[in-house]
Amino acid sequence: MLLWIITFLFLLLSVLLLSGRGGFLIAGYNTADKKTKAQYDKKKLCRLTGAGFAVITAMMSLLAVFQDDPPDILINASAVVVAGTCLVLVIGGNTFCRRKDIPASDDGRDAPSSGSQRTRRILYCGFSAVLIVLVVVILFTGSVTVQFNSSSMDIQISYWKDHSVSYDEITSVELTDQMDVGRRTNGLGSPKLFGGNFRNEQFGDYLLYAYAKCHTYIALHTDGKTVVINDSTQEKTEELYKQILEKLDAQ
Repeated sequence: MLLWIITFLFLLLSVLLLSGRGGFLIAGYNTADKKTKAQYDKKKLCRLTGAGFAVITAMMSLLAVFQDDPPDILINASAVVVAGTCLVLVIGGNTFCRRKDIPASDDGRDAPSSGSQRTRRILYCGFSAVLIVLVVVILFTGSVTVQFNSSSMDIQISYWKDHSVSYDEITSVELTDQMDVGRRTNGLGSPKLFGGNFRNEQFGDYLLYAYAKCHTYIALHTDGKTVVINDSTQEKTEELYKQILEKLDAQ
């Protein structure tokens, strides 16, 4: 329901911006001074931003339809579309929406040369593109792996610190598909992975290293915090559970 509400709000913003109004909603432009705003065609900027919002709204509506179990191809496509749209908005806002007849400054000095302006735009667009790509990579890629050593399990996760659990610390192990991950108190939370400190009613404060789309978990109860892990699918998680039991039996 919440996703549908957000989608509806995005739709309203898209309609407003496509009409050439709503410049006060565009971050950066709404806080710029008069001289900076004078360098942009307001209607073009609003309509370009509205078109971008419309594309993102369409993707959000698809995610809302499949929100209970979105297919991987839809999640990946959404990441590409959102990143691409943001990149187009950044580049278009600094090229297509810039006025050609930028006036001289009020103190009588000439406006910056077209060469220096072009260089700044290229650097700004390049930095923004790298930042957008980096955010998308962190949100939609990564993995959780478990390595078995002679005395411990090493749990490795992308983009967050790893964790080691000694076999001697483990008091019990359970496989469950009836767990609410609760809320993240410190760590990584993305459409792909969960990693770090979480809290729920079942375990209180615990450590979670898991794939977000797999709802089968292995709970390692230790002398300290409970550590919860899984693999990318239910079948792989069940196989990992068997490996852990075998390692514990061998101790």
